[in-house]
Amino acid sequence: MTLGKRLRLWLALNGPLSALAVVLLVVGIGGFVLVSGMIWGLQRQGPPERVDGVVSNFGMAETDQGSYRVMVVQTADGRVTVRAPVRRDCRVGDRAVLNRAPIRLGAHYSVKSCHAAADPTSR
Repeated sequence: MTLGKRLRLWLALNGPLSALAVVLLVVGIGGFVLVSGMIWGLQRQGPPERVDGVVSNFGMAETDQGSYRVMVVQTADGRVTVRAPVRRDCRVGDRAVLNRAPIRLGAHYSVKSCHAAADPTSR
């Protein structure tokens, strides 16, 4: 007996409401596993660390709730893209102090402060 025949027999014996219940159960289990995996992967794994870098570029990022400004910071580990703070006057070339919060799947960065770069011609 093929799978299609078995499925039709099962539907004939149990009715469409049972099939709907099985589908909802499978979708519910899948959703639970997906959300649990996201929560597990985004848990913090230690205290935030201070990371120093230099602002190298600005850009925009799009989400379903709108767009926001981002800045690219060159750190000792490489380039990091972070959400640009609205109330800080960061410019390209400024020193940026970031908070690096380690999570299971990498790290989350946020801007702590920006400081104007020293002008080499002012000596």
